Amino acid sequence: MSSFQPTKAVVDIENPFNGQKLGSISAAQPVDIDNAVSSTSKTPSMARNWGPSPPLNPLTSITPSRQPRLAELVMEAAFPPGVINILCGIGSVAGQALADHREVRKISFTGITVVGRQLLATSSKTNLKKVSLELGGKGPSIVFADADWEHALSWTTAGITVNNGQICAAGSLASAVFTENVNRAIRVGESLESGQVTANMWGTVNVNTPFGGVKETGFGRNLGRDALDEWTHVKCIKFQVSNL
Repeated sequence: MSSFQPTKAVVDIENPFNGQKLGSISAAQPVDIDNAVSSTSKTPSMARNWGPSPPLNPLTSITPSRQPRLAELVMEAAFPPGVINILCGIGSVAGQALADHREVRKISFTGITVVGRQLLATSSKTNLKKVSLELGGKGPSIVFADADWEHALSWTTAGITVNNGQICAAGSLASAVFTENVNRAIRVGESLESGQVTANMWGTVNVNTPFGGVKETGFGRNLGRDALDEWTHVKCIKFQVSNL
């Protein structure tokens, strides 16, 4: 069995690396609060992939009344032509076309789990595009005996009824803990298999903290530094510094 002995030519190396932009990307969004959701997924993609991008695509025929307003705001902000393209259409047609397209290098989808599985399958059969999924599921809302029950009831009710329940940050999708004991809240929160856990509240979303699911609720993150990294690929360039 041979052994590897590093030489100066191997160890005398600088390894700079950085995030390279992916190129054409797509964000496929639901009907619930589409302009807000579009912003959380599209903003980091623009920050990392400045330049022409493919359509931001609401996978429904119900949202055309909202997306043109987003287009108006884009024009008012003087974005260069082609940076953001908005396509309204039914998911099985417009969404599938973007998923199939070999020039699209990344797709972010918010919606039901069965469609998320289809997007992964499509990616494997086409160009192995990167995929981020924010899907459905069920998470617990745990109320301990020492909690303020009126407070817990108010937050839990809001979490499942706001926007008629059509929201990707529903209280029944993420997880929540209600207790006056901070140590218990931390302990239980750490033990839950959930992308987001709130204590004594519901669904707070901050631009500087990651948001997303785990297991069959999806993967990938919107918001925070993690979201920026979702929209790039890492390139490492190696060279021998002693010869420079």
